[in-house]
Amino acid sequence: SWNNLKLSLAKEVRKNRMPSHMVMASMFIAFLAYNCAPPAPGPWVCTVEITSEGPYELELFYRTSKEQGFDASRRVKAYQVHPSSPEIYQIVLPDSVPLIDLRLDLGSDSTLKKVQIHKIVLKNRDGIIHISAKELPHFFSLNIFATFGGEPGCIKVSPKNGRFDPFLRAKPILQH
Repeated sequence: SWNNLKLSLAKEVRKNRMPSHMVMASMFIAFLAYNCAPPAPGPWVCTVEITSEGPYELELFYRTSKEQGFDASRRVKAYQVHPSSPEIYQIVLPDSVPLIDLRLDLGSDSTLKKVQIHKIVLKNRDGIIHISAKELPHFFSLNIFATFGGEPGCIKVSPKNGRFDPFLRAKPILQH
């Protein structure tokens, strides 16, 4: 921190008998370096435009390191931006999350039969990634409870062996 830097410079001055103009120049350069650092990228915001045949509940799971799995401690539920058709949902990740990987869950109600994702937009202060319905299979894979349908963005879902947990998982191209 800035105070630690000042303390460190003061110790060096006493130890090495550094002239005062050198101390002032060093402090000025350190101050500039500290205050001119690029801003943090800010929180990731995921916007999903979707319609469905049946009830769904969007949740975005994320990983902050490769060693982690996906679990409830790193999960954010979607909230509807405004009522519309198709529906638009937004998911805001915590500000300090270094996003490594993500998974978009569609819910656990097995009466859900099909969803149509029209687009997904990921953005933070550093930039924006638009993923159209047609590009979905390029950026996401599906688990065993879901398959891509015939038209762009169509995802058909069904239970397997009495279980139901359909989700989209980021492919390596999106992870980078």
